[in-house]
Amino acid sequence: MSNDLQSSDLKSKGTGDPASRLSPAQREVLRRRLSGESLKSRPRAALGRRPTVEYPVTIEQEHLWLLQRVDPNVYYFNHTQAYLLKGELDVPAMERALNEIVRRHENFRTCFPEVEGRPTVRIAAEMQLPLQVVEVAEFPAEDRHERLQRLITENICRPFDILNGPLVRATLFRAAPREHAFVITIHHILTDFVSYGLLNAEIFALYYAFSRGLPSPLPELPVQYGDFAWWLNEWMKSGEAEKQTEYWTRKLADLPRLDLPTDMPRPRFRTFSGERIRWEVPAPLWEAFRQMAVSEKVSRFTAFIVIYALLLRAHSGKDDVAIATPVSIRRHPETQFLIGYFLNTIVYRLDLSGEPTLRELLGRARAINLQALANSDLPFEHVLNKLHLERDPGRAPLVGSSYAYATHVKVPASSSEGLTVEAFDPFYRSAWLDMNLAVNDNDDDAVVVLDYVTDLFHRETVERMMVHFQRLLARAVETPQDRVTDFTLLDDVERQQILTEWNGRIADYPMEMAIHTCFAAQAVRSASETALRSAAGNLTYAELNVRANRLAHRLLRMSVGPETRVAVLMERSVNVVVASLAVLKAGGAYLPLHSGDPDDRLAMILEEAGAPVLLLDRTMNHRGFRHGKSLVVDDDPALADEDDSDPAVMVQPEQLACVIYTSGSTGVPKGVAVTHRSVLSLAFDGAWRQGSLGRVLIHSPHAFDASTCEIWAPLLRGKQAVIAPAGELDIGAYKRVFAEERVTFAFITSGLFNALAQEGPGCFSGLSEVWVGGDVVSAEAVRRVREHCPEILITNAYGPTEATTFATLYAIGEADKLVGRVPIGRAMDNHQAYVVDAQLNPVAVGAPGELCLAGPGVARGYLNCPGLTAQKFVPNPFGPPGTLMYRTGDMARWRSDGQLDFLGRMDNDKDQQIKLRGFRVEPGEIESALLRCAGVGQAVAMVREDHPGEKRMVAYVVPDPGVSVDLAGLRKALAGMLPDYMMPSFISVMDALPLTSSGKVDRKALPSPDLTRAASRAPRTQPEKTLCSLLAELLKVPNVGLDDNFFDLGGDSILANQLVSRAQRAGLGVTLRDILEQKSVEALANLSHE
Repeated sequence: MSNDLQSSDLKSKGTGDPASRLSPAQREVLRRRLSGESLKSRPRAALGRRPTVEYPVTIEQEHLWLLQRVDPNVYYFNHTQAYLLKGELDVPAMERALNEIVRRHENFRTCFPEVEGRPTVRIAAEMQLPLQVVEVAEFPAEDRHERLQRLITENICRPFDILNGPLVRATLFRAAPREHAFVITIHHILTDFVSYGLLNAEIFALYYAFSRGLPSPLPELPVQYGDFAWWLNEWMKSGEAEKQTEYWTRKLADLPRLDLPTDMPRPRFRTFSGERIRWEVPAPLWEAFRQMAVSEKVSRFTAFIVIYALLLRAHSGKDDVAIATPVSIRRHPETQFLIGYFLNTIVYRLDLSGEPTLRELLGRARAINLQALANSDLPFEHVLNKLHLERDPGRAPLVGSSYAYATHVKVPASSSEGLTVEAFDPFYRSAWLDMNLAVNDNDDDAVVVLDYVTDLFHRETVERMMVHFQRLLARAVETPQDRVTDFTLLDDVERQQILTEWNGRIADYPMEMAIHTCFAAQAVRSASETALRSAAGNLTYAELNVRANRLAHRLLRMSVGPETRVAVLMERSVNVVVASLAVLKAGGAYLPLHSGDPDDRLAMILEEAGAPVLLLDRTMNHRGFRHGKSLVVDDDPALADEDDSDPAVMVQPEQLACVIYTSGSTGVPKGVAVTHRSVLSLAFDGAWRQGSLGRVLIHSPHAFDASTCEIWAPLLRGKQAVIAPAGELDIGAYKRVFAEERVTFAFITSGLFNALAQEGPGCFSGLSEVWVGGDVVSAEAVRRVREHCPEILITNAYGPTEATTFATLYAIGEADKLVGRVPIGRAMDNHQAYVVDAQLNPVAVGAPGELCLAGPGVARGYLNCPGLTAQKFVPNPFGPPGTLMYRTGDMARWRSDGQLDFLGRMDNDKDQQIKLRGFRVEPGEIESALLRCAGVGQAVAMVREDHPGEKRMVAYVVPDPGVSVDLAGLRKALAGMLPDYMMPSFISVMDALPLTSSGKVDRKALPSPDLTRAASRAPRTQPEKTLCSLLAELLKVPNVGLDDNFFDLGGDSILANQLVSRAQRAGLGVTLRDILEQKSVEALANLSHE
């Protein structure tokens, strides 16, 4: 069978008799009509005339009408037939033929005016359509064809007035006295692909008759398109329509969106701007493909859609693949000769899971095809309405890829009555969905076409996809018995490129040393030079070494030995560095704790880590938290009497250096075991810009893995580390410390970088280099900083804690256009980055896969979690025996220039991990904490991005039966279990959680937080009004009142920084501490002053 296509663009450049576009049966009926033969033998018509002149607009036509009304200037729906006419042309006869068709087909006299917001039908009783003649003969002969192409394209792209019509136009371009281009453009709401063949057959039959002075050879039409539309409206009330509705809503329920990674951000509205990649299937491959389809007992239509599904699977990483396919619904014999919109769309949902063979997939697809066609009468728009999908004006609903298949498209040229007719490529650029495959099957040869949206994809990306399609087709022909997971898109050259050439260079570093011995050697070389700078005073390398040695000797006497975990709980200060270095000198592994964590979480981490010793500073000692053997390092005068020589402790580079705890999906944080060699590999990487490590800012929380880089990169290389003031820093504090301490390098989380770029991009002016990471980097923020600080090098740094902070880097060059996502670059020195499929096979350039990391930076695993370690730290199939590869759970793809694109987290029910404000958060830990709160029966936590670039943690809870949840009390209980960065911005109480058809929580159906509630008491004074206005603008909420709480409205530490900056510009003296401590907007306003 052949499927009707959506667009005339799917023709090949073949030429020929227009009547040959009809099926054999249609050509025979047309021949009999032209010859006057009786048609009485044909079955009785099932389609009658409608009772009224007007008729109901079909739901598919209404969809096209709405799309046109959204953007009246869009020309995608202008469908065109174009022909070169060579010889003597009778222009009046051609115009008469054109208008005879307008008279015969009332569809051509139809427009769709708007009444009460909906389209209606208006049919003109008579209409004369002018044939516009455009002279192009004055163009020079050498560029006449190019000029002609341009004129035709301009003509095609002129939009129609869908409300008033006409919705068809005809133009004759006279390129020479005996050479014309005849172009007919029709709005898609009036026509389909079969209609083009009918139109061409009729117009040339009429032309040949009229040019010879003969009457029309065509009999009158027994029915019109409106009669079909009336019938369809009545059929929609039938039991058959109800049965098909039930089939499609069940078949497409819970269908995940299959998004191909794009090269550019998706526009807010669809433009349908497209380009095309064309491939003529080589004759030997085409013959082998035909034989394969026969031997596997499937149609070529089915075989092609399976190959296309494999291509989409490879480029999306999804096994559940949905493809839209246009089909003809000309079921009634009378409709075979009507020009009109007889198209419907059906969706093929193919399950590629379970590692099937190609043969098994072809069998699945054959069964799906039969079921789909048996239910293909139901209008697709009706199905979409029944599915209650959330519509996005930037994309088509439900599916983003289409497949069209047509047979016998290429035809030879024809000649009659001194006029030669040849098909002419109208040079029309458009694309219906994101990616559209079309196959023109001419039986003895075939053409494959990929149309794509140019707003989303670069041409080289789609060219590569076409190459991958070719490889899949060739492999399918050779080995249909093989599992499709064995079908590779790579050739040997590309495999070598992505596994070797695009990975980190081999470079020297002190791989056989330990961190503290490396530091001790540096302390000898740089004894009198400053190592640490802080507001409390500076320390030279010699002084830092002595202080660390003294504490190390004390730790040895406290039974700290090889790999003993020693917890460090301190405010940011010199003591943090002294304590960390001392633990290493004693042979232990330091365990940094976050001073902002609640006591319950700290106790959980210490218990899980088995840390017998806790080092505190005076501030944390006053907090009253205790565990095991506690030592206050800045309040113990006896430390001055300890031995100040280097302890004689032997430590191997593969021994544990530190344990960094991250959020855990089970509710218990997990500790990443980092070795000495891993830290040394990071500190001595060759990526640091010359001179950038002169003064490195230490400002990250000690428990955050970035502190590993901030401490050891400068101190192991004889540079200076600048310790930022303790506590949360607002934007003003960053500006001051950058300037006053002449900082040359800083790592800034993406959220903070975006805020600094927005509020004070010039603050980076003294820095040599800034690394940004922890989340997606804003290209706009990079541009703003570059405008104010043109000399600075900005590097996008990617890496999980399991790879010792950073694994890949991308130095954003001045020439970067920064359109779309910023790449994460390539692997650092001595490291490797691999993008693999579920079987750990490398994927092709452009295809998404799981990002895996290997090299000395990969940690030993998770402390006390052998099962999880075995799952995530696997043998490296591409490296030397015994080496490990870390499976990040992140999606990435290789770009053609050898850089990596980060695509987010993998779609995995068992792994919902996200990055929030630079911190790695497992929603499962939040859910576990919520379920420990009194009265909570069910809980779901997830990140929402209801405004682009603004991620917020949102929780949904269902109370126990008969229990009412107090949100204020719930927040208070939660704050005792979770750090502030894990606290949900919003908590919604629900009667029940929405479920998918398989019984899982339907996260997509969870509602957005209700931000439209009435405000509390209205502001009265000017400071109150100013503050409420700033909060409403920053938090994107409609109303803010005096009793509202900044954090309850969705605020977080990054937004608090921005609020401080904006409030101070408005003359309000609000500090970051004020925001963190005050409970209401009124209290904040009372603290501020103009």
